[in-house]
Amino acid sequence: MSDNNINIHIRNVQNGDLNAFRFLIDNYKQMAMSIALRILKNRDDAQDAVQESFILAYQNIQKYNFSTKFSTWFYKIVLNKSLSIIRKSKPEFISIDEDPAIEEIPDDEFDHYDSELIQKIIESAIERLNDNEAIILRLYYYDDLKVEEIAKLFEVTYTNAKVILHRARLKLKKILMNEFKSEMEERL
Repeated sequence: MSDNNINIHIRNVQNGDLNAFRFLIDNYKQMAMSIALRILKNRDDAQDAVQESFILAYQNIQKYNFSTKFSTWFYKIVLNKSLSIIRKSKPEFISIDEDPAIEEIPDDEFDHYDSELIQKIIESAIERLNDNEAIILRLYYYDDLKVEEIAKLFEVTYTNAKVILHRARLKLKKILMNEFKSEMEERL
């Protein structure tokens, strides 16, 4: 579908043509669902995110100024709505086992910790990161998005996305190391 054809439909929607918006829905619903499902890992939540994203897009279509591709503008709405749903739900456990940026801690160090405590410590550590860092870590570890995909979603360069991910890992490591240090000191 050419950008000119999409832009014609967008102009028609801006002029009140609901059928033109139906055309946009038909053309973007599959990719929107794919993005939301990849982030949320739950079909019902993804469907809700996509539906709410289309509503937001329709409510804000007058603000769309054609300076970026419609798909970029719309998928950003889907991303933000999906991440909003994640923030409202309880965060999941993030595995740091395969991350070389996190120093190895001997397995026996965790013998006296139960997995629920470890999960709470990691969740608490992630909550202390800024929003972009926390979101990028979740996308990278929970959703297995590649750095290239994260860069596109956040409209930053590959290098910027990689730097944010690296800094987030280092901050998470520092927070976790401090947390475990204080836990170990309390147990001595």
